[in-house]
Amino acid sequence: MNDNELKRLWRKQTLAAPAELPPDEQIRRMHTKMKALDRVLSWSEALDIGDITVFTPVFVGCVFYFLKPPLLACLGLLILAANSVFGFWRQRRARRGSAQPTADAPVLQRLRHDLDTVNAQCELARSLFWWSLLPFWIGVNVFVWGLGIELAARIGCSVLFTGICVAYWKLNEHTRRKQWLPLADELESLLKAHTPQ
Repeated sequence: MNDNELKRLWRKQTLAAPAELPPDEQIRRMHTKMKALDRVLSWSEALDIGDITVFTPVFVGCVFYFLKPPLLACLGLLILAANSVFGFWRQRRARRGSAQPTADAPVLQRLRHDLDTVNAQCELARSLFWWSLLPFWIGVNVFVWGLGIELAARIGCSVLFTGICVAYWKLNEHTRRKQWLPLADELESLLKAHTPQ
């Protein structure tokens, strides 16, 4: 068999439509997904708090103690610390955008809250380059180029951190396209299906 015959066979096959879940089962599954999402976001927030309260001050303190950097490198560290605090604030504000519904709240109110949460995370993921990666990249490069190290080391560090930022951005875009947007679409369709006409 050649490729054209395989393609023709593939196109001829008919697939059965997936079985529809009852509305209660759909809501239960969505509730389970949203609990898992909330758990992941809570861990992310805890790691950000640890970064701001422990890692960033210790790192900056060690750099100042051991390297005694020049003024330009200090400016780069200031940009990195400010970026860390701003990123935490932005994520926290997006996460706390709408009040958590009570346990006995109607299903539609919970679905709207979940949709608001997912839309806020989609917006964060969409704009991550501008509010997180670009300031980080600028801060790292100002720091590295402000140090009194060889040109090859400066270029190597710049290339390394540019690669890290590009990989992180690509991973973030992939996650947004493959996870956040389909979850938002699923929540919207579930909300439309359960909204009284």
